Amino acid sequence: MDRSELYIMMCTHAIEIQAEWKPHIGDIGFPYGLYVCHYIKSWGDKIGKLRFEALEGIGGPGWLYENETSIIWLPRQDQLVQLVADNYGNTWSLIDFFHDFIMDIKNYVLSDNVPLEQLWLCFVMYEKYGKVWNGKEWVPILICEKDEE
Repeated sequence: MDRSELYIMMCTHAIEIQAEWKPHIGDIGFPYGLYVCHYIKSWGDKIGKLRFEALEGIGGPGWLYENETSIIWLPRQDQLVQLVADNYGNTWSLIDFFHDFIMDIKNYVLSDNVPLEQLWLCFVMYEKYGKVWNGKEWVPILICEKDEE
C-alpha cells in the first residue's frame, strides 16, 4: 500500500474520488497520520462514527470522527480498479485500456518505479473525470493539452 507523501497529496486533491468514498472496515485514512478503519457505526444510510487505529503518525487507537470528510481516503489498488471496472466488458478489456494509458503517459507524467496505486489513481481520474496529475493538482485534460502547445 502506497503511503508516500505524493500519494497522500494526489488523493487529497482527488475530490471526486473522495466524494465517492463509502467507508468500509479495512479502509486506510489520513487525518494526521495513517489510520485504518476498524469499526463503523451507522444509523440507516448515515455514517455515525468511524474508529481508526493509528498505523503511524500522531494519535493513538480509538480516535472517533463524527464526520468522515475530515479523513482523506487512501484507496487501495483493488478499490481503484473497482471504481472503473464496470465501464469495461471484462477484465481483459480493462487491462488493455490500462496498458494503453500507461504507455501513453510513462515518459512524461510519472517517474520510474511508480507504486501501482498512483498509476491506477491516474487512470481512474483520467477515465472517469477527464483529469490528469500535473505534479501539484488534478487538471482537466484540455488545460493540460493547451499547456503543451
